[in-house]
Amino acid sequence: SGLFVAALRVALVSGECDIVVHSFKDVPTEEAETLSILAVPERADARDALCSPAGGLSDLETGAKVGTGSPRRAAQILALRPDLDIVGIRGNVDTRLAKLDAGDVDAVVLARAGLERLGLAERITQTCEIDDMVPAPAQGALAIETRSDAADDIADAVAALNHRETHAAVTAERVAMATLESGCSAPVGAYATVNRGAVSLHVRVLREDGTLMLNDYSTGFLDAVGKLGDNAGRTLLTRGADRLIRQP
Repeated sequence: SGLFVAALRVALVSGECDIVVHSFKDVPTEEAETLSILAVPERADARDALCSPAGGLSDLETGAKVGTGSPRRAAQILALRPDLDIVGIRGNVDTRLAKLDAGDVDAVVLARAGLERLGLAERITQTCEIDDMVPAPAQGALAIETRSDAADDIADAVAALNHRETHAAVTAERVAMATLESGCSAPVGAYATVNRGAVSLHVRVLREDGTLMLNDYSTGFLDAVGKLGDNAGRTLLTRGADRLIRQP
């Protein structure tokens, strides 16, 4: 979460450590003074995953309780299954799975990459397809950050871990989110792919109850992903995205 990112950055600025690794989807889009993200390694699976003893989303009974702390996930679940009951839950992965095991909810939705990194892939009962559940911007990606004045050997070692296509894809996604001024708590998803230097970007904005959504599909070049993301965000704003994001 943002709290973990802030704590790690304090440690980095204070010199307690020289390198920090973030879950990139939790990092604010505003640049941090005196800090630099020098590498984004190759992305893991960006999709969301359902964990439920019932099986997949279609197996849940009407009125089943689905736990998530994400308005983006909640809105897309309701778009697919408006008969389900969304229950807001917070905490780390273990805390959320504990609520599932205790019977407080019938299912939880989490990032597949996070479950895999924690060795909990066996808890996944359905991996959501991108078109059904557009991921959070930069979901599945890591960001490696150092101080801007880091020694050359540190900066060079970190930069060597960068995966150019992943870095470009998540940049397009994050710029779109920044243009929409949506923040990580808004019902906005973005996912980009790179193929032979061409970047394809899908951005989705929803009303919190899932009854309305806007989608933008656009393509651009690897060296102009900032423009691609910005244009996608602006296009959605002209179509009323801000009214969906800020729906009372």
